[in-house]
Amino acid sequence: MDQGNTGGGSGGSSSSSSSAAPRMYSVFPNLIITHSGKYRIYVEATAMDYENNQTERTAFAYSHEIEVKRRSVAEVKVSEKKRALLDTLHNEGFY
Repeated sequence: MDQGNTGGGSGGSSSSSSSAAPRMYSVFPNLIITHSGKYRIYVEATAMDYENNQTERTAFAYSHEIEVKRRSVAEVKVSEKKRALLDTLHNEGFY
């Protein structure tokens, strides 16, 4: 990321079928972008072998472009469907 403060991430993975690659999910609750601009977030997964002091990059991904604008936002009531999804993510330890 070009600018801003980042916090630690947490996440997990799940697989929908045996033929598909596992889908990885991460949540970064402390991620804050404090300056207007366009950003892409880069995430890299690394396998750590502490016995042999080696690492291996196992996966990486870039987000879609994120445009941050500095302006006031009206308060929004979260729908019941979105609230249920957020509750599920929280209960599963994603944030």
